[in-house]
Amino acid sequence: MTSHEYQTNLRKTAPVVLGPILALTLIGALIHLLSQADALPPQWPMLDMDRTILLHQSWAASQRHNAQILFVGDSSCLMNVDVPQLSAKLAKPSLNLATFSYVDLESHAHLVNRFAQINPGQPDTVVLLIHPQTLRLGEPSTHHNALLRSALGAQPQNSLRNSNIPPTSPEPWIRKADPLGITLVRERLFGRLVPIPLPGQYGRVYGFTHDLWKKLTAQQGSLVDPHTFNPAKTRANTEFRIAPRFQKEAQQFRKICPPNTRIVVGLTPIPASMAQPDNNSVYREMINDLGRWLSTDLLLTELPTSMPDSQFATLTHLNAHGRQVFTTLLAAELKPQSEFSQPRPRNDGK
Repeated sequence: MTSHEYQTNLRKTAPVVLGPILALTLIGALIHLLSQADALPPQWPMLDMDRTILLHQSWAASQRHNAQILFVGDSSCLMNVDVPQLSAKLAKPSLNLATFSYVDLESHAHLVNRFAQINPGQPDTVVLLIHPQTLRLGEPSTHHNALLRSALGAQPQNSLRNSNIPPTSPEPWIRKADPLGITLVRERLFGRLVPIPLPGQYGRVYGFTHDLWKKLTAQQGSLVDPHTFNPAKTRANTEFRIAPRFQKEAQQFRKICPPNTRIVVGLTPIPASMAQPDNNSVYREMINDLGRWLSTDLLLTELPTSMPDSQFATLTHLNAHGRQVFTTLLAAELKPQSEFSQPRPRNDGK
């Protein structure tokens, strides 16, 4: 039994279906034309937390700033150092340009070099802080390195106009086949004008991507991890070693950094409950290797290799209290002016 019958009139249906398709196609064509004519705003794709941090640090490296000490490294450097507090303790302006574990040392050196180009005669000291978990990584992220270097390449006039910043998503082949201009709208308009909420605890503490940018600027490039460390739910192999790639990266880091810049290196701590019995000796061996490859002027050998679990937010990040403790210890190691009187003569790092 048939309850309903439908008859389709193609002549009447076609305008209903084709009209919106044609309108969207024309809008997409217009967006592409505006992009080709450089009439859209520059790329500013603050579409997620990673991009916001990478773009901010490339922007910060390209600004006039009075910093004499630059911090670079993975996210443990980003989260574990209270730069305003440290600047006050040292009576020396500082800036944090740290990013993530999957950004290689060479890219961090380019951040330093850009800052030195914009601020001649600065910095006098570069502090590389890195977590042992990072030193185990066999390969860095090709995408995140490309994003950071592309953003740096677009920054001389403090603009991302006409830059070729690789997208987080969709994939590049989809981007090229995007007839409606969705990606252009997303990266040049939506990412610039519409704040995007951050995930989880970061969203509850920092809010949106635009808020995160403002916080990074206000805190001289540093952040606080809002999580709470739970050792019972944390599984990690803390038998550390340095991946072979870091010898070459460390040597490149030294070559790219300005020649009169003092290089200081230190390792960030792990929770005490996760530390192996030989943790101290392993840390010492790793920092000595890094120091040799980097031809460093100072090794931060007095920094703690582990700290109480109660001072951690995650396996690699300290919480707000632990951050204050670590910053105080770091300032004490950096304080003696005798350590900074003359850069040590470089060798080939071998």
